[in-house]
Amino acid sequence: MKAYQPFFIARLLLGLLGLCLIIPVNAQEIDDKARNLGAGALSHEQRYQSLAMRTDSVWANVQKTLKTFNASSNPELQLRTLRSELNGLQSQVTESTAPILIRKDVDQLKLEIATLRAGLTRADLAKKAGELENNVGNLVAELDAIGQACQHIIAESVTWEKEYILSIQVQGESIARKELKNLGDKASEKLGKSCEQYKKTRLPPPPASRSQAERPKNLRTLPLTELQALMDKENAQTVVDRVWLKELIEEVKVRIMHTEDSKKTLQSELLPTGPTVCI
Repeated sequence: MKAYQPFFIARLLLGLLGLCLIIPVNAQEIDDKARNLGAGALSHEQRYQSLAMRTDSVWANVQKTLKTFNASSNPELQLRTLRSELNGLQSQVTESTAPILIRKDVDQLKLEIATLRAGLTRADLAKKAGELENNVGNLVAELDAIGQACQHIIAESVTWEKEYILSIQVQGESIARKELKNLGDKASEKLGKSCEQYKKTRLPPPPASRSQAERPKNLRTLPLTELQALMDKENAQTVVDRVWLKELIEEVKVRIMHTEDSKKTLQSELLPTGPTVCI
C-alpha cells in the first residue's frame, strides 16, 4: 500500500492544480475582452452610429431606384424593374436572413444593450444604456418605415401602370409618360421627407477627434500655447484619446522643465562669482 502512496498523492496534487486553474482561465477571458475593447473593439454607441450610416445607405438606394425610374425616357418599361429592386430593398430592412444583414445586426444590438442594462448597478451607466436602447429602437422603427415605404410604392406602381394604359389611349403617349414620371416624382419627394423626419430622432454622432494623419508629427516644433490648445481640444472630446493626450502632457512637462532649467542657469550666470570684498 505504501508503494502506491506517491501515485495517489501525485494524482491528488494534479486534481487540486486543475481546480486552481479554473479561476485564472475565466479571469483570462475577461482580460482578453478588456484588451480587445481597448485595442479598438466598437462600443455599443459606435455600432449604433455605424448602423445609422448603413440605414442612410438604404434610404439612398430607395431614392436612387426612384430617380432612375423617373429619369428613364420610357418609364413604363421600367415598372417591373422598379418593383423588383424595391422588393429587394424591402427584404433588406425587414428580414433577418436577407443577404444584407442590417436588420439582424440592429435587432442583435438592441438585445445586447437590453441584456447589459439589466445587469448594470451604476445608475449613470444604466441611464445611458437605456437611452441608447431607445435610440436603437427608433432605428428599428426607421427600418420598418423603409420597408413600408417600399411596399407602398410597389402597390402604387401597379395603379400607375393601369392609369398609364388608360391615359395613353385617351391623351397619347407623351402626356401619359409625363404623368407617370410625375407620380414617381411625388413618391420620391414623399420618401425624402419621411427620411428627414426619422433622422431627427437619431442619437447625434459624437464630435470627431483629429485623426493620426491630421495630428502634428513633431510636437517639438509647436509653441507651448499651441500644445495647450491641443490638450484643451482633446479634453473636450466625448471620448478622449488617452495616448495622444499623454504625449501632449509629456511634451508640455518637458517644455516647462527646460524653461525652469534655463531660468536657473541664467540666474547663476548673473550672480557674482568672485570673492566678496568687505570694506
